[in-house]
Amino acid sequence: MNPRSRAAPCVVAALQFPFIMVHVRPHPSSFPAWIGLIVGAVGGLACGEAGSPPQGQPDGQTQTEPDAGGADDGQGQPDGAKLGQPAGWDDEIRLPVAEDMNPDPNVVEVAIAAQPAMLSLVPGGPTPVWTYNGQLPGPQIRARVGDRVIVHFTNQLPVETTVHWHGLRVPAAMDGMPGHSQAPIAPGGAFDYDFVVPDASTFWYHPHVDSARQVGNGMYAPFIVQDPAEPQDLGDEVVMVLSDLAVANDGSL
Repeated sequence: MNPRSRAAPCVVAALQFPFIMVHVRPHPSSFPAWIGLIVGAVGGLACGEAGSPPQGQPDGQTQTEPDAGGADDGQGQPDGAKLGQPAGWDDEIRLPVAEDMNPDPNVVEVAIAAQPAMLSLVPGGPTPVWTYNGQLPGPQIRARVGDRVIVHFTNQLPVETTVHWHGLRVPAAMDGMPGHSQAPIAPGGAFDYDFVVPDASTFWYHPHVDSARQVGNGMYAPFIVQDPAEPQDLGDEVVMVLSDLAVANDGSL
């Protein structure tokens, strides 16, 4: 067996009780055993290879594979061919990405609305939740290091709210901290968040007004900042959010 077939996924993880965020690039042979992403803040990186060394190789040594002649890698693929998931592998688990309305490649401009929604989470009936853009979890925002991010935010909730960009280094005026950096956004109100993202990692965004209630009602979403200098052939990736919600049989929270 080619040693690549036993490689573990690259995982970027963040942890903050009661959420865990995992941003996964699954290896084709290991994806079924990996699901990822619940939301958090303190990041760590783990990219490893599972299993013992290839048979016939002493510990600490790696096998050198030919790079010419199109040799078979033992799995029916030419050596050096890119391994990947089959088409459509993430259709049912992929989180929508907020639409970028700006044609400038260095600017990400999106519209995010905090709004109530009735979503089907259990067979017994719809669940009343608070969402970003009517989605649970909310849409992921994706940018690259150095990009300017503009978020046109509107509050369609019956209560005040803000957006806090958890883990991102942004100016205080853009940090969504009521009473410290920003006044709460009233029902029917709007605010434009505008900042440059300096760091690559897996982040998330959520309210900072009555946070336990609003986050508990469904207001959270991932924010991915990629590093343009990162190698582009690290494999497929998927971002998922797993959330622990107490939903009754009739769909009520």
